[in-house]
Amino acid sequence: MSRRTIIDEAGDEARRWLQAVESELDLPQPPSLAALRVALHVLRDSLCNEDAVDFGNSLPALIRGIYYAGWTPSRVSKNDFMRKAARDLRAHAELVKTEQVLGACFRAFARCLAPECVEMMSERLAKSVRRLWLESPPNPAAVHLQDWHWG
Repeated sequence: MSRRTIIDEAGDEARRWLQAVESELDLPQPPSLAALRVALHVLRDSLCNEDAVDFGNSLPALIRGIYYAGWTPSRVSKNDFMRKAARDLRAHAELVKTEQVLGACFRAFARCLAPECVEMMSERLAKSVRRLWLESPPNPAAVHLQDWHWG
């Protein structure tokens, strides 16, 4: 029997997050991974810097890397990050309805996060993103993949 490493476990957690997104979007891995990345960046950019770091630190290691990739800490307006999300999703023909894609990703994230994190995000997200987050309620029967502690 082989011994599992922390890298194996990190890969398993990242796969569970990606599979949750694939399930919500009913799409294969390439567009689902693009959607996961864009949705994480929308969340990150809609939080104040301190909350963005606290949320990022609660994510599984490989998902955290996607979340922080390319981040220049600053708060951007709704038009900026929603426009950027639409532009980034446009590379995949299946992902043209930005708000629907983000809502599906947020539902997947809510299945993967502890209920306390989902609730805290509901309070701290920028108003425009909060609406999408709140329209994407978590599945109460879901098994949460990550313990969560807000700093």
